[in-house]
Amino acid sequence: MVGAGWSGVCVAQEAVTSSDEINALIADHAWAFGIDGEGGLFGEGADRLVGEAAGVSFLAIGEQHLSNETPALCGGLVRALAPRGYGALVIESGELVTGYVEGMIREGRAAEAPGFFAGRPYTMAFFDHAPEFALIEEAVGLGYELWGIDQVFMGGARFALGELVEVAPSDGAREAAEAALARAEAGFGEVIASGNPGAVFLFSATDGDFDALEAAFAGSEAGLRIIGELRASSEIYKLYQSGANYESNLARIELMKRHLAARLRAAPGTRAILKFGTFHCARGYSTMNQLDVGNFVGEVGVLRGDGSLQLMVVPADLGLEGGTNPPARVSPPDSSALGRAYVAIDRPEEQEWVLFDVRPLRAVFHSMGDDVDGTLAGLERIAWSFDVVAMCPTLTDAEPLPGVPPLPGR
Repeated sequence: MVGAGWSGVCVAQEAVTSSDEINALIADHAWAFGIDGEGGLFGEGADRLVGEAAGVSFLAIGEQHLSNETPALCGGLVRALAPRGYGALVIESGELVTGYVEGMIREGRAAEAPGFFAGRPYTMAFFDHAPEFALIEEAVGLGYELWGIDQVFMGGARFALGELVEVAPSDGAREAAEAALARAEAGFGEVIASGNPGAVFLFSATDGDFDALEAAFAGSEAGLRIIGELRASSEIYKLYQSGANYESNLARIELMKRHLAARLRAAPGTRAILKFGTFHCARGYSTMNQLDVGNFVGEVGVLRGDGSLQLMVVPADLGLEGGTNPPARVSPPDSSALGRAYVAIDRPEEQEWVLFDVRPLRAVFHSMGDDVDGTLAGLERIAWSFDVVAMCPTLTDAEPLPGVPPLPGR
């Protein structure tokens, strides 16, 4: 497992053309590591991962959602990178609820989180699950800011409209917000009773509804911000509902990039860890045919002069016989070539993770052009999209916080 150089290796492009030689190259750039009982990272792979992340502006972590293992790895990275200048954890959650939950943690009210989420199901994606909430609680405790940059989640209109009631500048504005909130509550109740997602406020509200709210809150910066988030999220969901999946994803990703750009302008020079579904963190066009936030921070890192590190987290058993991929997780490119390499690697005791540097494969795949074997197509996609891959034996399902219902399909 002795690597040939963390920053890459010169490969004679015509020299490596077979699957056996590609597999040998993978094995030469693989390092084991582990997570100790206190959540710390140890081993050569961890040293290399933390060392390189320490030298860039952004660490973009692409994951499959709702496992126990990925938050554990992220927790170790959050710890290791806090003294190395990282100050923000950017997450796949809406701005409004993330700000509220961050305030709850900072005020010492984290124990209220299960009741908050249980009373407002589907308001904050993913972080209403125990290991995910533990991660953001630890990050805030270490001094990180939480930057939620996503849309309002499907059940989050009730929370957002409740906040809108609180900031109402007049009786008329309050009445308008309360009427919208009552409608959102009734619609959510219908969804729970009938399973009809069309009753959700973000699906059913019209441009006229948002126009009326904006008129009632004219001049209220806080109110108009909330209404703007609701309108943008409603447009994204309606595009998806109509079958315009590309347009829906494009609108969502543009919203996330606007949110992130605003954060970076307000806090210039901040170094950030991003934790999103796999395809969101890829370089170049993702499997959803989008230039996503991972590509965005890669370019911002270039402008800053130090770059970014794109990390994909996958289990070794995905794509191998007996492997699983529960429906709430994001399916990454086929990683079975790395899974086979993982199985073959002799790892030190208690080091169940392996870090693969896939960058040396790029020159090889480039030289092969259209001659890449179909069985290696997934590996080629990974090599162009990510710099390194962290692999563990398997992923186990995260449990919701007490009283919180699981996501649909779980």
